[in-house]
This record gives sequence, C-alpha cells and structure tokens, in this order.
Amino acid sequence: DYNIIGFDDSSISREALIPITTIHQNIDTLSHAAMELLVDQIQNKKSKQLIHRQVEPSLIIRQTTH
Repeated sequence: DYNIIGFDDSSISREALIPITTIHQNIDTLSHAAMELLVDQIQNKKSKQLIHRQVEPSLIIRQTTH
C-alpha cells in the first residue's frame, strides 16, 4: 500500500482520476507577508536584523491517503 501526497494543491490534484491529498499554501497570505517584509526592509535600510515570518500550510486530505 502507498499513500501519495502532493505539495502545491494544483487543480490537477482535485481533478485526477483519484483525487490526490496535497498541501495547500495560501498564496494571498504568503504574498502579503512578503510585501510587508519588503516594505519594512526598504523603510529601514540601516537595520541589519533579519525578520522571519511563518505562514502555516494546510493539509487537504483526498482519496490517496484514506
């Protein structure tokens, strides 16, 4: 027995003959966070502090892991 898990929640994972379990990453949240970090870096050019932001992905369970 095998379990198959995708990593990008592409449309093909939903439309496959057997829908594929996948990891969904919220692109809107990721891009918003990236833009906030970029603006902060531009405004604070002298700061050398690295800032990390984590955006939690979600697991979309479909038929390949039942």
